[in-house]
Amino acid sequence: MAEEFSNFLNNFREAPLKEQIDTLAETMEKLMAIVLRVPEMMDSSISQVNNRISRLEAKINKLEKSTPKISETDIKRALRQPLNDIKEELRQSVNDERFILTNIKKDLSHFQKLSDNLSQYEHSNKQTELFMKNRMKELKEMSVKYYLGKKCRNCDAINPLLSKFCLNCGLELDSDE
Repeated sequence: MAEEFSNFLNNFREAPLKEQIDTLAETMEKLMAIVLRVPEMMDSSISQVNNRISRLEAKINKLEKSTPKISETDIKRALRQPLNDIKEELRQSVNDERFILTNIKKDLSHFQKLSDNLSQYEHSNKQTELFMKNRMKELKEMSVKYYLGKKCRNCDAINPLLSKFCLNCGLELDSDE
């Protein structure tokens, strides 16, 4: 993978400036498409967990109605492991989302450096320089929208704007933040 990326960079540097810009723009568009899917994937994971919790609550209610001899303590004891499993799955899901966001941030930083290096070679072409500045402004605006978001009232962690739950502590975020 590293060798392929190295070959890509070498070919990228040898390509004409127009191709370099087009390639960089396409790569950034693909990267942003991935970034845009992260909140959806997070919401989907949270929705699945909520569905499982709802099903468990329904089962608890059914058990309470059908077997009045079972105490609340017995029900809690019987459901403790499945609830712990759900908590662990949620923790893993949050960790996976953090890993994805971290890698996306690193990739954006790398592409920012590539863009900076490219700008050093294009001083002679004003139209190309203007294009890159406008493109970077758009990307920065998009990244601010998806990386700077809601602040958790519990742990002060910054979460993606579209997140409903804190990625750090799992607490539901206020909708007005």
